[in-house]
Amino acid sequence: MDVTLLNRLLGEGFSKHLAMEVASGEMTEQEALDERECDSRATDLRGMPPSEWPQIDVTWDTEPKNFHKSLDGEKPVKFSDRLSRLELVGVDIEELHEILVRHSQRTQGPFASQYLFQTAGIVAFLETGRGVTPPLIRCVENVTFIEGGNNRFALARYRRQGTIPILIERDERRALEERLPSLKAWP
Repeated sequence: MDVTLLNRLLGEGFSKHLAMEVASGEMTEQEALDERECDSRATDLRGMPPSEWPQIDVTWDTEPKNFHKSLDGEKPVKFSDRLSRLELVGVDIEELHEILVRHSQRTQGPFASQYLFQTAGIVAFLETGRGVTPPLIRCVENVTFIEGGNNRFALARYRRQGTIPILIERDERRALEERLPSLKAWP
């Protein structure tokens, strides 16, 4: 770890988390600046009524090199062995919502107090023109749930985005196809 760089970044007001990521080489300084800007914007959004937030649709980052981000905070190295088992597919968002376990449904919507922090972060990130990774959906013993991306899913559903991309485990595809007739290859 570059301690000189760490101290400089901390002196410039970067959070300890971001400064450590840059100093350890896990993130570039520009990426940290971008994230700090998003954090600042998200803080501004949280201070506003949701009716005043920008009405922005979820755009998707479907690059396999970024799929580790479907599990918030997961490092690429830790996720790399799992990447080969994943498949990107499309599904009707309402059809998927109907079969999700209750915890994954986010029935109170993305602006409920317990989700507002995450929703603000997503909106601030989307305002930069970048996309977010699709949610990672699992089907284990006929129980379908969101392993990662509940808040991204909730915002896309709130915005009534129709068909969305999702990530699934290849060996769970057949079970999901039985439950989700709209499931198909993502363009």
